[in-house]
Amino acid sequence: MLIEKMALGPFQCNCSILACETTKEAIVVDPGAEAERILQGLRERGWKPKYLVHTHAHLDHVGATEGLHHATRAEVCLHREDAFLYDNVAMQAALFRLPSFTVPAVTQWIEDRDVLSFGNYKMEVLHTPGHTPGSLSFYVPT
Repeated sequence: MLIEKMALGPFQCNCSILACETTKEAIVVDPGAEAERILQGLRERGWKPKYLVHTHAHLDHVGATEGLHHATRAEVCLHREDAFLYDNVAMQAALFRLPSFTVPAVTQWIEDRDVLSFGNYKMEVLHTPGHTPGSLSFYVPT
């Protein structure tokens, strides 16, 4: 498995990209900002995002989702208990006096024990509420 990490945006939120070295299918975790920078990294490596997954729906974890989804048509994944945050990113941005932005519709609601496959790998979804009601962690055996 190939892993790339980037600290993005004004909050320097970590975005991780996990990719299969054989098929080049990838999962982008927490695309928080700088969609073009993420897309450039994907293009340079020849990686094809299958899923855009979010550990939770705070603005610094979802800010580049629209741009990535538009460019790649990757599935947008989130736990349903964070829908209220995802649907109100404009209000979150206003609280920090940041420019407003939009997010695409969630295309796949994910929950505890779901499995997302990419290439030769499987990523297990773990519901770990605390930071937000829909917080998620992910496990990829290697």
